[in-house]
Amino acid sequence: MKKLVLLLFALSIFGMQAQETDPNKRLTEITTDISNFVKQEKADLKTKLLEVEKRLKAKEITNEEAESLKQKYTQNSSSRIAEYTETKTAKIGEIVEEIVNEGTKVIVINDDTEDEENDDDKKDVILKINIPKDKITKKKKDKKPKRTVDRFVFAIGMNNVIANGDFSTLESSDYKMWQSNTVEFGWAWKTRVIEKSSLLNLKYGFGFRWNVYSPKGNLFHVDSGDNTDLVTHVESLDKSKLSSTYLVTPVYLEFDFSKPKITDGKTKLRRNKSVRLGLGGYAGLRLWNTNQTIEYSNDIGDIETKIKSDYNLGRFKYGIATYLGYEDVSVFVNYDLNPLFENQDLNNVSLGLRWDW
Repeated sequence: MKKLVLLLFALSIFGMQAQETDPNKRLTEITTDISNFVKQEKADLKTKLLEVEKRLKAKEITNEEAESLKQKYTQNSSSRIAEYTETKTAKIGEIVEEIVNEGTKVIVINDDTEDEENDDDKKDVILKINIPKDKITKKKKDKKPKRTVDRFVFAIGMNNVIANGDFSTLESSDYKMWQSNTVEFGWAWKTRVIEKSSLLNLKYGFGFRWNVYSPKGNLFHVDSGDNTDLVTHVESLDKSKLSSTYLVTPVYLEFDFSKPKITDGKTKLRRNKSVRLGLGGYAGLRLWNTNQTIEYSNDIGDIETKIKSDYNLGRFKYGIATYLGYEDVSVFVNYDLNPLFENQDLNNVSLGLRWDW
């Protein structure tokens, strides 16, 4: 307590005499804060102790209960003062270090101070405060890296079909390459399989996926009951588009080759800082009926037709997927194992870019 009083007194003098530099001003403010806090705590404690005496005189409590309450209030007040002072002292230490580094002239504060501060020949005096080192520099607790992190996922790419599992049939597909697309957004969680390594991760989540199919020429989809066929329209179509929406749940085994960061001899695991490879699959549920939009112009004017039907698309979808990327961006490939339309051997395949933010 003696050291604290000397510290407060010296810093108060220093705050009044020094020029109005930022460090000096902050020291003065901290000194004032500590003094005001201690005064307020003492006033609050006095009020509580008087209240205990009143209750004791009114025989609301016994002598033992009164002594217990007094001891409790006193200990709580002392703890609050000690905690507040410790916090402020740490800030003082930081400012002192800043002052010393900048070469600011200050005074000597020490219990066993000698007469060196009275030496008229000394022009620069070094600030010396007997504060434990752990009070000046607060050691930050080493935060344990999270084993599971979450990220927002957005993907966009081309969407098409292959026949009989043969990727060469993409060239003869009835669907346009660039106008048929897929869009997905959702949320993913990434959990390290090995606690002390970020190489192997389990990635899982959910997302909403839109698949769009734009037939070539004047073709459009016709639901004939058990089958969905592509038929040539009598008009010259400006647009022919079939779109469906799914809720999907992907699961991947991801290899993240991010190297750990070493600082002050401590190793910190990192993710999404290098090459990443994901291998896995997905399962999905079609949320509602599929929409077909047809647009064309004739003598009557511009015609737009929208039709809702299931078009014999399966209610469920499932497939395999992979992606390869660097940091947050990667190239993905999705392949549906179930047929796009019932009673037809056509499978959906998608290729594009995805972002994991």
